[in-house]
Amino acid sequence: MVDSDEPAVQAYAIGRIRWELDADEAALEAFAQSVATPEGLYAYGDASLWMGHREQGESALRQVVAGGGDHEVFARVLLAEELGLEGMASPEDHRSAAERAGTWFGNGPSARYFRRVLRERLRLSRSSCSGTRS
Repeated sequence: MVDSDEPAVQAYAIGRIRWELDADEAALEAFAQSVATPEGLYAYGDASLWMGHREQGESALRQVVAGGGDHEVFARVLLAEELGLEGMASPEDHRSAAERAGTWFGNGPSARYFRRVLRERLRLSRSSCSGTRS
């Protein structure tokens, strides 16, 4: 990707490398230059939220949702979980994000996040169903 002729694709690849090296600010700058690609827009939104930039993260992730595509389900789950936007993600979205996370994110922190969120949702669902009757 770094040797791509597309500047946005190059910026996304550089951002991913910087993110993996924990150079968060530098990664965010690279992702800002990659928003012309779906991956770059999602990465910019995700990184923005991670770094506490709620408004820019929400805006980017809402654009991902509106545009559809491969990252839409991940954006829906982040908006629901990190910003408390109930109804943004369905139970199927949570399941799909957890199942697909390994393909998109390897076994890194993002993939673990989506699997953890699904487990927590399932646990909450089970506990609300196992209430006692009077």
